Amino acid sequence: MKINNIEFKAYKKSKRVGRGTSGKGGKTGGRGTKGQRARAGFNVPIGFEGGQTKLFRKLPKAGGFKSRKPRNYIIQSSKINDNFKDGENVSIKTLSDKKMLSDRTSAQKVKILFDKPLKVKVILASNILASKKIKKAGK
Repeated sequence: MKINNIEFKAYKKSKRVGRGTSGKGGKTGGRGTKGQRARAGFNVPIGFEGGQTKLFRKLPKAGGFKSRKPRNYIIQSSKINDNFKDGENVSIKTLSDKKMLSDRTSAQKVKILFDKPLKVKVILASNILASKKIKKAGK
């Protein structure tokens, strides 16, 4: 190998098409004969399938709706009855201390279902009957 045999290929010359019939890439210039693709300024929109219905129009629309509103985290009455005694305070802090809430759920609204006289702080009650029981217990 000699220094004069080394080819410098940093810049590749572009192919010159359409320079007469004898040259490589002459006459039709590599575009075949006639048709839409042979014409100057040929451009096809994305998804065009030659007039056939486009694939993305055949597919069903993605439907549905997902609410970003956080749902209430519900704690069943059986868990409340097992972990709390009559007249005991029930709050988000006491629920998390007794491992009834995870860190993820403590940010949500907590709703408890119960049938015991308990002292409830900053929690949603189960229904009207539960609210009446709380008021009847005087707490």
